[in-house]
Amino acid sequence: MLLAAWVYIVVRAVRVAFTHDEAISYGIIKGVQTFVESANNQWLNTVAMKVARHLFGESEVALRSPNIVAFGFYAVACVVLLIQLRRIAARVAIVTLLVVNPFLLEFFGLARGYGMCVGFLAAGLACALFEDGGRTARRELMRIGGAGVCGVLAFYANFACFNIVVVLLGIAGLDLVVKGPRREALAHGRRRGIAFSIVGVCAVALVPGILQVQALREHGQLYYGGHTSFVTDTIDSLLGASSCGYFCKPSWLDTASTSIILTAAFGVIWSVWSGIRSKSISNLQRAALVFAVPVLGVLLEFAVLGTLYPLDRTALVYLVTFAVLIGFTMDDLVNVTSSAVAKSVLLVGSLVVFGLSTDNFVSYANVSQATIWTYDASAHEAIDAAIRFEREVGRPAQSWRLISGFPREESMNYYRVRFKLGWLQPVGREPTSTPGGDLYYVGVSELNELPPGTTLLASFPSTDTQLRAAAGLRR
Repeated sequence: MLLAAWVYIVVRAVRVAFTHDEAISYGIIKGVQTFVESANNQWLNTVAMKVARHLFGESEVALRSPNIVAFGFYAVACVVLLIQLRRIAARVAIVTLLVVNPFLLEFFGLARGYGMCVGFLAAGLACALFEDGGRTARRELMRIGGAGVCGVLAFYANFACFNIVVVLLGIAGLDLVVKGPRREALAHGRRRGIAFSIVGVCAVALVPGILQVQALREHGQLYYGGHTSFVTDTIDSLLGASSCGYFCKPSWLDTASTSIILTAAFGVIWSVWSGIRSKSISNLQRAALVFAVPVLGVLLEFAVLGTLYPLDRTALVYLVTFAVLIGFTMDDLVNVTSSAVAKSVLLVGSLVVFGLSTDNFVSYANVSQATIWTYDASAHEAIDAAIRFEREVGRPAQSWRLISGFPREESMNYYRVRFKLGWLQPVGREPTSTPGGDLYYVGVSELNELPPGTTLLASFPSTDTQLRAAAGLRR
């Protein structure tokens, strides 16, 4: 299934036109200063795109390759998490949440930091929760180092998972002070000192990113988020984007949201009870901490600092922690219950949700557009049509001015630069009603705003857009 998901991601990376936000990232690596000090400059993604451009060129799939690679980390993390779970019901549940989701997978095929963030976060969680029964000091240090480094990389991928990374490092520290097998493996004072040093170095490594986030906040750059509630903004936006589209509200939304809240609450309560019963900290308690504490942090930050609730793509990290919580909760439930009926109910429930998720995936998965940026799905076709027209009428004496208006201008600029179209001026954010254009790439609903006499060059039904030439341009 992970291999099929990887093929799906690669096909999308090749076929989906470059999107608005990807084009902004491309502009940053090309030296455009407009968005360097904005939230669009996701540091790790920017650096990775520069390296990919140097190694592979400027095609869509080349610039998206860092996120495709990040899926490798994600896939390994999924396998590790599955190995930690002993029951089929738990494994089905975690696969359903982490793999059978078209919205989550598509970010591994886009040149933005969201896929890398999710991939490295999952890898960090897998390191933090890894148990193989052969615990040694060297393995413990490697596990702590892996969790810390992956957590730091996830944070710098798009600055969206700070709360989770802090808890991840906190769990590593907690394991060093709470009596248990992990502490015993590092009983030697020097080894424990090294472990604390690893956690400390990773924590210090977050400081430049924290300062950047604070600067973005002071300059009003952290504008993408919700103002209503964690349920409405975070949970509902994820459910909608994972099914019928951006800001979509399916008919089953309220039922699904309520089910998720109750399931998460049960998982946290069960982990507390299980910990009290066993008088120890296991992966179930760690999973509960890494889910519950960051969510409480979001609520507190909203109340005290006025920050925004995560929305759709910035909320994907909470889908990962929720999946881990549910997986380990179900695993523990099946282990402790002696009722065959209860075990069957949990398994059947997992399979039913898997079936519904698979049906949803089949219904909404595509290789032609990005959920958030559907308006850019025809950008490559539009620029191809402009190139054909230029070849038909001949190279203009003066470069043409293409007007498309916000938000289509960024992806058009990417293709203009990538294909070295010197006969085309940089595309700005001028409204489509701006006079003096030579070419117009506009929505059908905007045709009445154009100057009179434009002629149709190409039509793109998937985005309901057209490429048109100004009067007299076609000889």
